[in-house]
Amino acid sequence: MKNTLFPKECLIKLDEVGEIQQIITDESDFLSLNLEEFKGTLLTDWVFEPQKKIIEDFFQYCIKNPDNINSKNHIGIWFNNKRNKYFWCIITKSQKIPDPEKYTFTLYDYTELLPKSTDILTQNPLLYDFFQKINIPIGITNIAGYWIEANPALCSLFGYKKNELLKLTWQELTCTENLDQELTLFQEAIKKPTLLFNKVITFQKLYLKKDRSPFQALVNLFPISGDEAESIYGFLVHIENLDEKERKTKEAEQARNLIKIIMDLLPVRVFWKDTGLHYLGCNLAFAKDAGKNSPDEVIGTTDYQLPWKSEAELYRKDDQKVITSGKSKMFYEEPQTTPDGQQIWLRTSKIPLMGPRDIPYGVLGIYEDITDLKSLINTLNETMSLLKTLIDSAPIGIIAFNKEENIEFWNKVSEDILKWKIDEVLSKPIHRFIPAISNHISKCKDTHPSSEIEIEEKDKFGNYLNLRLIHRLIHFTNRSPLYLLLFRDISEIKKFEKEKEQLQEQLQHTQKLESLGILSSSIAHDFNNILMAVMGYSELAKEEINNPYTIKNYLLNIEEAIKSAGELCRQLLIFAGKKQQPHQPCNLNQLILEMEHLLKVSISKKIVLQIDIENHLPFIDGETNQLRSIILNLVINASDAIENRSGVICIRTGTIDFTESFIRTTWFQEKNRGQKVCLS
Repeated sequence: MKNTLFPKECLIKLDEVGEIQQIITDESDFLSLNLEEFKGTLLTDWVFEPQKKIIEDFFQYCIKNPDNINSKNHIGIWFNNKRNKYFWCIITKSQKIPDPEKYTFTLYDYTELLPKSTDILTQNPLLYDFFQKINIPIGITNIAGYWIEANPALCSLFGYKKNELLKLTWQELTCTENLDQELTLFQEAIKKPTLLFNKVITFQKLYLKKDRSPFQALVNLFPISGDEAESIYGFLVHIENLDEKERKTKEAEQARNLIKIIMDLLPVRVFWKDTGLHYLGCNLAFAKDAGKNSPDEVIGTTDYQLPWKSEAELYRKDDQKVITSGKSKMFYEEPQTTPDGQQIWLRTSKIPLMGPRDIPYGVLGIYEDITDLKSLINTLNETMSLLKTLIDSAPIGIIAFNKEENIEFWNKVSEDILKWKIDEVLSKPIHRFIPAISNHISKCKDTHPSSEIEIEEKDKFGNYLNLRLIHRLIHFTNRSPLYLLLFRDISEIKKFEKEKEQLQEQLQHTQKLESLGILSSSIAHDFNNILMAVMGYSELAKEEINNPYTIKNYLLNIEEAIKSAGELCRQLLIFAGKKQQPHQPCNLNQLILEMEHLLKVSISKKIVLQIDIENHLPFIDGETNQLRSIILNLVINASDAIENRSGVICIRTGTIDFTESFIRTTWFQEKNRGQKVCLS
């Protein structure tokens, strides 16, 4: 190393244990230290800790070999002024002032003579900008170990701000056990710089962060040439946090293991290939489909080597198209041959794997076995087809509409009844085609979402129809509810019922006339007796014309007879009447008592009519004329059964408690429990 300036120097006299006895120097600021502080201290107190053993060995060697002058009589060391300043010094055994009692050494301070900065960063803006922005911890130290430049990534690694870091040396960031390693490096840089040129020095060491927490680091040093030939200015330092790298490696490994576990748990099959269409990997489900025990057995194979070799060309054609076009092919169906020779169906998707500059390097595929699903869909389609056929063949109209009241279904019978074609009504508002039904449902769907009614509606051509309608609100799991209408055209039935009602009225009237014919012989005899009584009392009254009191009695008897005849006629008229009365509360006991005389004259004189009624009988709801007709017909039928013999007909009223046990022992269809009126 060639320098135009001389180093600063001083003489140090030590005793036999290495204690400083005297210092002689012309430099007032030697080591930036008050020289009086040296006296009475050991030389090793001022030496960089890792080098204390080196200086002790050097001192002992010099004592044992006082006359030897060779390379071992001097050594380079770092001195510390205990004010956070280090100085690169050479200490050598001195021959200038011989002293048999003291050992004299010369200490040279070379710190100021170290190579100067070349300002390689500040002279190149592009390089400086790159240095600051690159997300790799890099910095520059001089040959004395001071940081003279550090990028943000390096500052972040140590936890310092840049201005804080540039006040420090490598010693203050290095764990004690690694100081000797770096000291040797810096000594070589000063003593033998040419040995380090064009070399990258790599080693591991423990660094300390600002919070004094250590971390293992991989250090790469690139020597920087100084201003002078064969000199080193410092080092470009790249530091890699091995602890962080190990942590990230473990995290990446854990992530890969987690992805593998997830992929192996997936019911779908996943695989990926290179551009040569060799398998790069797959999940466990895919390996099982390929007849392998693990995904590793699939890697490196092609489709020609797997059970589906008959479909290999089909698969590879799709793979190649996806890779060359860079476009995905999604959700398509294709066949696959299983290891046991069966054929299954797959739903497959493939996407290109893109590398740098969007260059494809392979294809990723995923598929699922839809064999059972296709079978189910086919079965469902067949079922739906059958169901549609049944619905269209059903003898009822079926209409469905959604919550927006738009028609979603309209079967063939609905066409036949309402004359609107399916194409005319689908997806259109229901009120345009069946307004009366739509109006009814709109009014009651919130309060009565399900009901059964008869309603009058018009068909497409304005003809009125009588419909029996059932509507229900149907709920679904995966869609909004539907209103379902089921209806039948009962126009003919209503017409028939009306005709039947008229016939029944005529039949009832005929039956009444027949009953009157049956009654006529008995009633005529009684009516004749009444008339004979009237005539007899009239003749007697004529003979007693002069006796007013007697005539009055005869007239009263005539009046009673006429009343009896009138009541008999009234009952006959009621019985023969056509007009039906509305249902109303009736007293069955009173009705029977009113008919007692009519019933007695309607049966044989050999038959005794008994009336046994229960007191306080509850009222019933009925039509009195029909009840009279029922009672009279029952009594006449009973009389016909007795014929010309003597007998008794008993009319009895009472109540029965309809309990569950009573209902089970009878043929009654009545479901309502409670007290009922009974006529026997």
